[in-house]
Amino acid sequence: MSTNTYQNPYISQIISVAIPNKYTKWYCSIVNRALSRSSSRSTAKLLLGNIEGHHILPKCFNQGGEKDKTNIAFLSLKEHFVVHHLLCKMFSNNKKNQMWYAMTQFTRKSRSLNAKQIAILPF
Repeated sequence: MSTNTYQNPYISQIISVAIPNKYTKWYCSIVNRALSRSSSRSTAKLLLGNIEGHHILPKCFNQGGEKDKTNIAFLSLKEHFVVHHLLCKMFSNNKKNQMWYAMTQFTRKSRSLNAKQIAILPF
């Protein structure tokens, strides 16, 4: 999987640590589209309405970028749900466990939505 098609260094970094599979490609595509769409929370909010900031390179990896604004992509709730699910399929071993933990926290935190409910949300 080529990293030179992505300008954001955190996308390149996640590609270097993830399993090179279709889920990684989809994750990078969604995040890259979000970065192209908007680089600020206010612009993203105007375009999408409800948005959420997503750390491109997860904070739990402790590989830098935890407080870097360029490590944030502003996603719709549906996109955010999808990328967290993809992250669970992009890693193995301990990182996979961390991603599943993040996914359970994502769905528990004031979001009592299941996949079917997420599917009907507007992009």
